[in-house]
Amino acid sequence: VNNTFYVQWAESIIPADLCAAKLKVDYRQAALKGDTIHVFCDIQDDLYRVKYVNQNDVLIAMVDMLCVQKTV
Repeated sequence: VNNTFYVQWAESIIPADLCAAKLKVDYRQAALKGDTIHVFCDIQDDLYRVKYVNQNDVLIAMVDMLCVQKTV
């Protein structure tokens, strides 16, 4: 998986009326062909934390997004 996909996938999780004001991406391990990737999202106030783990429950990547209302 190209690392930019982790950010794109994470951004697709946030509601349409929000946008990511700050991003922090932590790449831990490469996803390999044949891996099954599970996605988990924790939300606390304006912070969205998206975790990607493989079939062995090993953290592959994590994206933290501080989200704010979109301006018109």
